This record gives sequence, structure tokens and C-alpha cells, in this order.
Amino acid sequence: MTVESHARNADGQTYGSAADAGSRDQEPDLIRVMSDQAQEGYVKKVDLDPPNFTRPQDAVEWSRQNMVKPRVPTVYESDGKTVTGTFTVGKTQTTQK
Repeated sequence: MTVESHARNADGQTYGSAADAGSRDQEPDLIRVMSDQAQEGYVKKVDLDPPNFTRPQDAVEWSRQNMVKPRVPTVYESDGKTVTGTFTVGKTQTTQK
């Protein structure tokens, strides 16, 4: 599935599943997820992808700072504007008593 085969919203953003994408370049702008609130919605691809690094040490430093804590991007309707919830990505810690 290519980006061209995804549906487009009024702002021209593509939206849908990333499951059939052959590469990151083929993923839609808004990727379908199940939110923390158990509702289907879309997260902006830019909120899921790490930055593009030019130096390996920059990637390592980013990982140290960002991969030890969860990221919680906003979930939207397919319009990319209407907020419907959040989507937790990454490690979470639970405390057992």
C-alpha cells in the first residue's frame, strides 16, 4: 500500500493504517491507533517517528533522553484537528504493592 492509496482529509493529509506500508515513507500522515481511551483514532506520524539524525551520537543521546519515559501523543479524528484522546508509546512503570 502506498501513500497515494490512503484516504485524504480536507487538509490533504493522508490517513489510515500503517500496517501495509512497505517503508516509513509509505505510511499515512495520520496513523490509525487504538487510543488509551479505547477509541479508534489517528496519531500524527511526526509525533510517532524519532527525528532524523545525521550523527550516531545524536541518536544515542536522543534515545537516552526519550526512550526511558513514555511519550503520549494526541489522538485525533481523521480531520487531524478534532482531539479524541491520547496514545501512550514506550515504557511505562507500574508499582506493585
